[in-house]
Amino acid sequence: MVFFSLDVFLNLYCSGQTSKVQKGVAIFSKCLLMPLLLLLYLSFVGRDYIIWVVYALSFHTVGDILLIPDKKVSFGLGMTAFLLGHLCYAKAFFISSIQQNYLILIIAVSIIALVEVRAYRILSEKDKFFAKAALSYSIGIILVIIAISFRFNATYIMALTGISLFAFSDFRIGLNVTKIRETSKAVVMATYIGGQALMVCSFII
Repeated sequence: MVFFSLDVFLNLYCSGQTSKVQKGVAIFSKCLLMPLLLLLYLSFVGRDYIIWVVYALSFHTVGDILLIPDKKVSFGLGMTAFLLGHLCYAKAFFISSIQQNYLILIIAVSIIALVEVRAYRILSEKDKFFAKAALSYSIGIILVIIAISFRFNATYIMALTGISLFAFSDFRIGLNVTKIRETSKAVVMATYIGGQALMVCSFII
């Protein structure tokens, strides 16, 4: 918990800074975020871990690393890694399903679908390649929401808030990449970390 909290602090503090040292710290701490969160998860659940959560955080670690270079090929591979991570999260939620709530499912998927379509239209005005990649990637977000709706219990709101923060962070990244609107890197990272932490915590509580 201490190491993860320290890494989060360093990343948020150094994100968006201009000096080479602070940029280096931000990159290094970003690469450690998901491995430390994975260790934190394993320390709480012990042998009762869900392997698909481990896979999800592993793919997201790869995605974090691939998104560091400012190149389209690397970015596309990073998006693919995150999509695979989302599919693993969806699998984890499905296998731990408790009670289905189809009303929540319809409402949640409808909202996120409308947001994703709106996001695609905005992003496609500047960069069609990125917009198409983001639209394909959004399928993973929707699948996670569907899977969460099959786990309707006390941790449902926590998990749904987590994936919503994740989606918000992704959208802000899209605005930054396409130069439509600049968003603070600290805001992007804070919502990303918060989303990941809430989803993982929903498997612990």
